[in-house]
Amino acid sequence: AADEQSHDASLRLEAVWEPSPDYYFLAGGRTQLSWLADEDDPDEEEESTTLSELHGYFRDVAGSGWDLQVGRQDFDERREWLYDQNLDGLRAIRSAPGWRLELSLSSVLSDGSERDEDSTNLIAYLSNNDLRRHAAAYVIHRQADSDEHATHLGARAYGEWFEGHDLWAEGAWLSGEDAVDLEGYGFDLGTTWSPARAALPGLALTAGYALGSGDDDPTDGDDTFRQTGLQDNNDRLAGVTSFRYYGELFDPELSNLGIATLGVGARPSPKSSLDLLLHKYDQIEAFAGLVN
Repeated sequence: AADEQSHDASLRLEAVWEPSPDYYFLAGGRTQLSWLADEDDPDEEEESTTLSELHGYFRDVAGSGWDLQVGRQDFDERREWLYDQNLDGLRAIRSAPGWRLELSLSSVLSDGSERDEDSTNLIAYLSNNDLRRHAAAYVIHRQADSDEHATHLGARAYGEWFEGHDLWAEGAWLSGEDAVDLEGYGFDLGTTWSPARAALPGLALTAGYALGSGDDDPTDGDDTFRQTGLQDNNDRLAGVTSFRYYGELFDPELSNLGIATLGVGARPSPKSSLDLLLHKYDQIEAFAGLVN
């Protein structure tokens, strides 16, 4: 008598207009429908429509060498350890064969959480402009009001730095204020190894460890690490699709937590893959709940 069935469907549309090689405009939206059939209660239906992207991109503005992206845009990076979110803002980009710099000022004007709509984000991201062997340093500052702010200073590297290995190394230091002073550190290290000769097609072995610091007495000052709040913790290993690499069911934020991961994957065909991962979770400081 307590059976429930839930169904979700979504439709996403996107359009690009490029009247000139120097600039283009993009608009995208999503409609989502949800139905809930409950044996004990009346059926429920919910519909929502959101504007996912609406921006203009202008190349080499006034011959300055800077590109500008203005409007609601997708802030995304491969591992989504820092951010994966549609934000309203201005982004300035300058790139060369050996480096790329992104500077942005953003917020969320509508269709966001209360926290995101109350926050202003300043992001500086400097990389080697290489997706195969990527290295970068960054600063991410989020200001909610004069009494609540957080700054992440970090560095990262990922990609095929060694033959057969797709490795990642993330490290960040947090400082800020939220009723008390905030400080903390987090890191995530690991690799996916694809042996040149393997019995299974596309065999890949993964091992990693991630840690976000904790604090057993945060009343005077909190040393618990928190991620940016814009993260999604989603990536593809050696397979064809991405998934939540800290756990599909648990999907925690890396905060007062150590996560050890072992995985094995295979690719039966070029367009299909199977991944099996084992996660072990340990709180750094014993606490009755999780940081959110």
